[in-house]
Formats: sequence, C-alpha cells, structure tokens
Amino acid sequence: MSTRECRICGIEKPLEEFRLANVREARTPWRRTECKLCENNLRKGRAIARRNAPPPPPLGTPCPQCGVTDRQLVLDHCHETNKFRDYICQRCNHGFGAFPTIKSLEKAKQYYRNHQ
Repeated sequence: MSTRECRICGIEKPLEEFRLANVREARTPWRRTECKLCENNLRKGRAIARRNAPPPPPLGTPCPQCGVTDRQLVLDHCHETNKFRDYICQRCNHGFGAFPTIKSLEKAKQYYRNHQ
C-alpha cells in the first residue's frame, strides 16, 4: 500500500486519505498534498474568514501588494487564526503561501541577497 506524508500535519497516511485533485485543475489526475482531514480544516478556516470579510473588490482594483490591476483579487487570511487580512492577487497569495512565516520570508530574502 502506498503512503504519503501530509504537508500540514506531517503524518504518513495511506494514499486513500488524500483526495484526487479536481480534473479541471490538472490534465493528469493527482492526489492533493494535504490529507482529507487537514483539507477539511483548511476549507472551514476559509469559510470563517469569508464570513468576516467585506465583499470582494471589482476587477481593476489594484493589488495592495504588487499593484497590478488586471487580475481579480482573492481573499487572503491567516491559517492559524482564520482572520481575514485583505484581498490580494492570486500570484501574491501563492507567493505568501510559499513563505508562511516571517522567519521563512527573512530566510528567502537572505538567500536572494547571497545569490545576486
């Protein structure tokens, strides 16, 4: 039986504990990197943040991080507290997700400085 480690809880679980990704998202079906339990918790957190957020701004509103105006802004929230932060573009949201803590972001900044 094949297993995978959940990227959130860090527990090694059977592959059946990881949902297949939506076929529309990828041409080749693949399994998500978070287990079903952690994925459900993420969904609940987003729902809580969405309930406490103002309505999304219209297309053309600048992203508060990068300033682009040609992308729809998406909800950004803290995964620990489920508090709404702001609406930012998807690219910035994914970028921040890659560095979930200030410490990881500082390490990335140092890496860039060391390799300029």
